[in-house]
Amino acid sequence: MLARLPPIRCMHPLLTASAATAPFHRDRVHVGGIRTLASKKSKKLPGLSHPRRVSDGTSNSSNDRDTADATAEHCERGVALTSLPFRFEAVVHEETKHIKVASLAHGLERVLFNPGVHYLKDPRTGVFNFSEALETVTQPEDFNYESLPPYKIASNDPVLKSLAKEQKQKYYSSTSSITHLLAQVYQCISDQRPINKGVLSLAFAEEKANFTTIQRKPTSAILKYYDGVYSIDQEKEEGVSPSNGILMNLGKSMEKLLTASTEEYIKHLKNSDLPENYEFPVEEAFHYANIEGFLLRSQLDCHDDRLPKKTFDLKTRATVVVRMDPENYKDNTDYTLSRLEGIISSFEREYYDMARSAMLKYNLQVRIGNMDGIFVCYHNTQTIFGFQYISREEMNRLLFGSCAFGDAAFALSVKLLERVVEAATAAYPARDVRLTMRLADRRGSGGSLVDGLVVFVEPADVPEGSAALTKLRVRVLENSLRLLDTPDAHKFDPKNWVVEVAVETAAHADAPLSTAFGEEENGVFVGEVASASENHSRANGTGKLYEEYARMRQNVAGLNRKERRGGMESVVNRLKSQAQRAQSANYSVKY
Repeated sequence: MLARLPPIRCMHPLLTASAATAPFHRDRVHVGGIRTLASKKSKKLPGLSHPRRVSDGTSNSSNDRDTADATAEHCERGVALTSLPFRFEAVVHEETKHIKVASLAHGLERVLFNPGVHYLKDPRTGVFNFSEALETVTQPEDFNYESLPPYKIASNDPVLKSLAKEQKQKYYSSTSSITHLLAQVYQCISDQRPINKGVLSLAFAEEKANFTTIQRKPTSAILKYYDGVYSIDQEKEEGVSPSNGILMNLGKSMEKLLTASTEEYIKHLKNSDLPENYEFPVEEAFHYANIEGFLLRSQLDCHDDRLPKKTFDLKTRATVVVRMDPENYKDNTDYTLSRLEGIISSFEREYYDMARSAMLKYNLQVRIGNMDGIFVCYHNTQTIFGFQYISREEMNRLLFGSCAFGDAAFALSVKLLERVVEAATAAYPARDVRLTMRLADRRGSGGSLVDGLVVFVEPADVPEGSAALTKLRVRVLENSLRLLDTPDAHKFDPKNWVVEVAVETAAHADAPLSTAFGEEENGVFVGEVASASENHSRANGTGKLYEEYARMRQNVAGLNRKERRGGMESVVNRLKSQAQRAQSANYSVKY
């Protein structure tokens, strides 16, 4: 058993010397294995400092640098989060445990036990390494998607809800709904730590190592209240097809292609001759787990009993030019993958992009489902080029540098997210709430995030922007990870990683006199920022708070609000041009 971690001392000058050196005691508040200091000065929400209301028309974000000291005045020593102990308990649902998990077909299981990329067809000789039936991708118009079990979001899953009550868990969700929140929290506690490019070839020595812009965009979730428990769903715009919808649909059909025999797969095509009264399977296998204060559901795509953790995820990965311009995917099928390494037309380029844009989410999904890794299928929406199995250990090295760091980061991220949702639901008890979160952009003198996260919370059972609004701030007070940036870096042990945070109410506004946001037109909220400022700045002095929220909502990933792909067409054309020139034996790619 690990020794008890030493307490983090309070060093803020506003606190007395005795308070600064006081250790954590057992008679102070303990929540879910998290050590906290309770304030004796004022009554407040759990884990939050004394709230401040906006009454002068200014929001904290617009004046962050000037009000940092004033905000600290309200900040008690926060919550010292440690990675251990960490609650992770698998939950067996008796009524569905009989459902079988699919296996790879066409001899693809060989990929699981041979590291690296495996060509479907050798580019030099044209010889197939696997079944030729895998080469051509079925187009969406030719596949019967109604033959697949429908996906249920967390709030619509009666099994998940009943298990949450049975397990006495306050929050329940699915991997697809909660990983985007966890990814933001991880970037907060890790000071937006870059990926480990040391696993790539020298071709990527000068390439960026940070996460992509969309991974740093604000994200949003809806917490729905049901008789004492909350479901957590990722917020998506109703009635608006996401720009990458083609890739989502192809992912579903290709997963079936990879796990079904040719005869079975044909039954899922449109206009196929099916036996009379034929019924498609309607059940899917799931893994359930109590993870700290959450009950989380993971879909189990595939299994092989020879793997250490038996199950793994299936991922289909389109080429970089298709991902940049998915709406015109048919125009970009001339970009192919013909080499293992390099910047252009290579599997390594796709691996690098995946590391920056999706691997963190994949790693979180694998951890939540207690899976062994991911099986990746590389394609360009018309042709499949190859396959790769990426174990959890390989993902850890790529994202975190080590398995121990990844384990600690996951535990700390879950614990901090629980504190955030507790504060959000406490702000509007027993109601549906909308939670919108972004990474803060204000850094301290050492370059670390001062305000780690900015979180807006509003009731979700009324029109958006028309009710009360609360702004929370997650402040990172101490972070032992910062030892890595000092000569004492060798002293950092992920198992003893401690992050001290404070979740504060930064601002609050009561219900506005009129709707904050403008009219919706073609999936874009028109003039919402101007409307928010104009409607409220004179009405009740909270205009800037609503304006900040409206600007943040415009940039939420996945909501298609003012979504822009400016400059993408020129980038796509440049990549395709370089790929065409690279086909010449005498041409050396320079990028």
